Amino acid sequence: AVLLEAGWRSKCEKILYIDAPRPLRLERLKQRSGWNETELSAREAAQWPAAIKRATADVVIVNDGRIEALYDQLNHVLNSWNW
Repeated sequence: AVLLEAGWRSKCEKILYIDAPRPLRLERLKQRSGWNETELSAREAAQWPAAIKRATADVVIVNDGRIEALYDQLNHVLNSWNW
């Protein structure tokens, strides 16, 4: 997110945005960092909206399942980019 907000889009060959549904992001943040709804909302308000991040990205991956599924999606994208 900061990369885009800092105006560095032109310095990147590709932008990959990994998203997750908000309820799942909140649950993960509660488990990992002890955050609550208010803390997540404050962080979101300080950043560009997710819709702009998605629109700016070359590819969007939705991380709404197991970590192995995320890795599979990521590998697929990276292979398609010949990375």
